[in-house]
Amino acid sequence: MKYRNVSACAGMSFLAVALAACSGGEGGGSDEAPKIEPFLWAEKPAYCAFLPSGTKFNVADRSTWEFVFVTQPEPGDDLAAAPALMQLDGRQVRLMRNLSAPGSGPQTWVYRDEGSMLEIELKLESPAIEMGGSTGGPQNATLRVRGPVRGKVQEVRGGCGL
Repeated sequence: MKYRNVSACAGMSFLAVALAACSGGEGGGSDEAPKIEPFLWAEKPAYCAFLPSGTKFNVADRSTWEFVFVTQPEPGDDLAAAPALMQLDGRQVRLMRNLSAPGSGPQTWVYRDEGSMLEIELKLESPAIEMGGSTGGPQNATLRVRGPVRGKVQEVRGGCGL
């Protein structure tokens, strides 16, 4: 009887792990999701800017300014309302912050592409000081496509208001 219980528990544990892997849990993600790609952003100012982790960045060499996420606030607009720009599958997309998205907050920023199901999540290592404001210095973060298909987590580094 003890053997059956242990066997059943092991089987359920295996099933739980398999389901978590298929459901795109925190570490998982589908290869079908749009691919986040770096793009050169050197001519216009950005308030928030994130590069893939490990990318060589030289402030004096604009050819190294290949970001995966930037925001561009309009003069007089609230920083949280600033559009974000990314490149996905070879096309540049403009995204707007969704402050009411599930899980959205000072540490997790969610952006949507108006007119589509595209949703992006930027998860900061430390919460921003104010909604859309300065991140208090460079920090690590993760970036991923949340919808319509959950993508793989990409490690990024950058900040806002630096």
